[in-house]
Amino acid sequence: MEKEQVKQLQGPAAGTLRISEEVLATIATKAATSIEGVAALKSGKAGVNQAGKKEKKKLFQKFDRPIRIEMSEDEAVLDLYLIVRYGSNIRTVSEKVQQAVKDDVQTMTGISVAKVNIHIEDIYFEETV
Repeated sequence: MEKEQVKQLQGPAAGTLRISEEVLATIATKAATSIEGVAALKSGKAGVNQAGKKEKKKLFQKFDRPIRIEMSEDEAVLDLYLIVRYGSNIRTVSEKVQQAVKDDVQTMTGISVAKVNIHIEDIYFEETV
């Protein structure tokens, strides 16, 4: 089951608003792929943390996805796994992706984004004929 962000709505039709991780992933994907230099998103390495140690799988977490999302009560942390185009400045592309993803997720959902972690998984070489 996917984790959702739940917000209490205000006003005459007060109720709740549920935003699934899938929605956040879709917004983040669109934002990331709109940045020049991003060739695509790529699935991350399943179950391995940065120290190279095996992580315990969480039931709701899909490890084969190019975006991983950790949600708490009031904020989200996103990990994006990118393939960048050869010749692109990786640092510049990464910074632009971080800003675009953070801005779009926060603007469209009202969910605060604490971090956008970028993982460069590969370089894309365009074939010339």
